[in-house]
Amino acid sequence: MNYLTMVLKNIQRQEKKRIKAFKENLPYPEYATILSGDSFFKITQSARLTDCFMELALTSKVLIGCRMSPSQKADVIKLI
Repeated sequence: MNYLTMVLKNIQRQEKKRIKAFKENLPYPEYATILSGDSFFKITQSARLTDCFMELALTSKVLIGCRMSPSQKADVIKLI
């Protein structure tokens, strides 16, 4: 199993937990997402990964960009 597949499975698992907590009116832990420049490049090469990333980014409390160029950070903002 490659790294991106593991990330996607984790996103799906967390989303199921979030939905269950919402339906049962239970608290759900907030989390941050950390994104590197290399990861962002790979994400933008696939529409499916971009959709998954958007879901993750929009449900995160904070999105941290590390080792990213200023133009990549601007691209993240435009995407969101």
